[in-house]
Amino acid sequence: MAYTVRTQMYEITDCTLDNIKEFTNIMLNGEDEKEFIVLYAPEEINGISFLQAAVHNGTVTFQAGVKIDGRPEVMEKKVSNRRCYRYLRDYFLEGVTPDLSGFTLMKRM
Repeated sequence: MAYTVRTQMYEITDCTLDNIKEFTNIMLNGEDEKEFIVLYAPEEINGISFLQAAVHNGTVTFQAGVKIDGRPEVMEKKVSNRRCYRYLRDYFLEGVTPDLSGFTLMKRM
């Protein structure tokens, strides 16, 4: 299965784990808090269409795209840098998705 990774500046289709690691490190260690990472497979895995993360005020906000009652929604959780990379790595390597029980539904604007 070909995954795509996207950041503020790049999009790589059929990405590698090295791409994911590099872009995660840029997001986590960069000075630009507008940087983000999005990882998605060509089809949903366990009801999740994408995983994404961004750093705000030094804290990683990790999000998962899901459908609730047929509507696209985003669930989010504050995580450590290590957990952020592990979620992305597990999704990419094994198709394992995060347990969303600790996530909250992001409010629509």
